[in-house]
Amino acid sequence: MNILNKGIVATGAVLLTLGLWGCDRSGEYGSTPSTAQSRSADSPAATTSADSGTSASAAASKAESAMDDSVVTGKVKTALLKEPDVKSNDIHVETNGGIVQLSGFVKSQTQVDKAESVTKSIEGVKSVENKLSVKE
Repeated sequence: MNILNKGIVATGAVLLTLGLWGCDRSGEYGSTPSTAQSRSADSPAATTSADSGTSASAAASKAESAMDDSVVTGKVKTALLKEPDVKSNDIHVETNGGIVQLSGFVKSQTQVDKAESVTKSIEGVKSVENKLSVKE
């Protein structure tokens, strides 16, 4: 049984080493980071690499924007919940690119106006689309 445990540990160590070695690869077979960088900007590999960088940058920017939007949404919801003049249980808040959309039902036009003013006061809000309706 002791030999079996040693074999498992040895196999795990080999797999871990190969996995770490693979993480250090540049993505091209047979090239090192220095040879990949020395390629001309006109080569297909360099263009693909540049395109990948741009795509990754755009994806990161989109993810950051989505995260910022969810933070803004959370701040707006919190502020509306704290506001005694607004019954926010029926208010839906959605944010896209800093533009906050309020929708749902409230009991008076005063609450519609107050919800909009509270929302506009939140950091990160660029504009407010107020689609709240008064429930009669």
